[in-house]
Amino acid sequence: MKRRSPLEITRAVVFALLLREMRARFGQRRMGAFWMLAEPVIQLIVMTVLIGIIRGRSDIQAIPFPVFLLSGIAPFVMFRGVATLIMEGLAANRGLFAYKQVTPMDTFVARTILQCSLSCISYLIVALAFAWYGYDMTIAHPLEWLALLAVGVGLSFGLGMVLAVVIDLLPELRTFVRFAFLVLYFSSGAVFPVSRFPSYVLPYVQWNPFLHLIELIREAAFPFYRVLDVTSLAYVLASTAILLCTGLGLFKVRKNRMLAIKGIV
Repeated sequence: MKRRSPLEITRAVVFALLLREMRARFGQRRMGAFWMLAEPVIQLIVMTVLIGIIRGRSDIQAIPFPVFLLSGIAPFVMFRGVATLIMEGLAANRGLFAYKQVTPMDTFVARTILQCSLSCISYLIVALAFAWYGYDMTIAHPLEWLALLAVGVGLSFGLGMVLAVVIDLLPELRTFVRFAFLVLYFSSGAVFPVSRFPSYVLPYVQWNPFLHLIELIREAAFPFYRVLDVTSLAYVLASTAILLCTGLGLFKVRKNRMLAIKGIV
């Protein structure tokens, strides 16, 4: 039997975990495959249409408001999904860690791939629907747009690892974390234009790295979009690096204890 390299073992484990995650979602109810894609699509459409109706038909910097909303809501939903799935990854897959080949990091990677894939497919479906309706859905700088999305996934991955360690130590904080994501959502500019925020609020919300990220994503998507002066790519990259290093450090320090507490050595 051919001896496999560590990379080949990791790739096989991540692929198996990815299939397991998909099967778990498919098998939870009837027509699981349909609802797996339909739920995020319906969520994006309903949120975009409802908020657009409440907000009115006024454009934001010559951008139709539904398109403006979609450009912020879709990335944030993907980033939040990555962070929350990683946060719950330890509890959902703890029984598998008895196998030496399976590590918590493998489950984090598999869940990230699944969430990103679903989010991309959902966004594509909604974007095609908007284009069919008559909206211009072209991306002005596609490579920059994709690079910023990748940075956002890295930011969410680091945040998810930090939260996974914190939640394993203090499970009662789950409710607080979900409320914190709600605050991050509304302060990120995904729903409400940052330019409309009161001046006394900006010094506080600009600490939210997702605000900078959403603004930069919109700048890459729309050719004439003007971001706020406080927007900083360097801040987003620094936040990503800090969260990734902190997450990896905390995970390395507490890895054995987290698994041993549950009876896994």
